[in-house]
Amino acid sequence: MIEWKKYDPNNLPTVGNEYLISDGTHVDIAYLMETGYGDEVRFYPPDRSPIWYDDIIYFAEINLPGSDDGWRICPACGEDYRAGEEVVINREDTHGTSK
Repeated sequence: MIEWKKYDPNNLPTVGNEYLISDGTHVDIAYLMETGYGDEVRFYPPDRSPIWYDDIIYFAEINLPGSDDGWRICPACGEDYRAGEEVVINREDTHGTSK
């Protein structure tokens, strides 16, 4: 069963991970990433998602059986990084380094 949580920008889940997201009507996937502008963090759904990032009200962790090897892929450049590392996307949309 999927454990949906209400999205609260003051109580964010782990930055750099991929999540299921919902606007209450649609469901999609998105990465929670820093925007590169100060400390701003937001979900990045796919370009053709029916969900706009400002409309996300629920999220859920993706926990497929046997899929947690600790590595993730940066949505901007495709590079691998460890889950839990802080990943920064700079203004040129290239993979940043962990802080």
